[in-house]
Amino acid sequence: MVTLRELCVDCQSLPPGEKLIFEPRTLVNLSRTLEVLNVAANNLDTVMELKCMCQMRYLNVSNNNLGAMKDLADAIGSMNYLSKLDASGNPLMKKAKYRDRVITMNDRIQVLDGKEVPESLKNFLRNWKSAKDKQKKMLIDQAMTDVFPDLPPLQKVPNSGQNPARLSQNSRSAGSNGLNQRRNSSNGTKAAIKGAAPPIKRGMKSGQKEIEQIIARQSHLDAVSKGNVNAQGDQIHVQIQKDLPVAAYH
Repeated sequence: MVTLRELCVDCQSLPPGEKLIFEPRTLVNLSRTLEVLNVAANNLDTVMELKCMCQMRYLNVSNNNLGAMKDLADAIGSMNYLSKLDASGNPLMKKAKYRDRVITMNDRIQVLDGKEVPESLKNFLRNWKSAKDKQKKMLIDQAMTDVFPDLPPLQKVPNSGQNPARLSQNSRSAGSNGLNQRRNSSNGTKAAIKGAAPPIKRGMKSGQKEIEQIIARQSHLDAVSKGNVNAQGDQIHVQIQKDLPVAAYH
């Protein structure tokens, strides 16, 4: 059995406007052993397909048309052995703090675009990311408190080896208890659920999507236990202010 560890397909002779296309099944087979991949200068506008390359140590995607930082993050975030990355010559290099953001995507990178990454810079970026995530969580928690002041906290089901049926039953019980508490709450709480939520500080740069996910999860528990209706038999609609700013990942 032949084991392929290095593949260079850079600078292919492609027709104008065409780009190199990856065959998914071939990539899956190569991902088991491939450690070095050079796909430079092939008009690529995304490298999302390469996220399965879990053994990758050196990836060269230079001189393509990569412009989305999120695509690159999704691709290299799962490469646990990646130590060398070359993404030079792509439009995404013009993004603000390009180098710092790429290192944050995968802090195992030792050489980026031909330049060594100091360990002191990695440590600084790790601490910065940790502080940013902590602040983001605090903002989300505060936003939830402002929107639903009387909403009981989500109950965590302990992982004690219970079977899935028992865990599902506990989840439904937690949802039922939350619905009963809201039924007995004041008219002010009901108005908040209907959409009369107090405004949240416009200075908050992120958190709307996470808030919607938390609310959707609680609403799902209610729907499973009581059919998603309130005490009067009307369907409950949870609304979030549409003008909340959302952080864009460029």
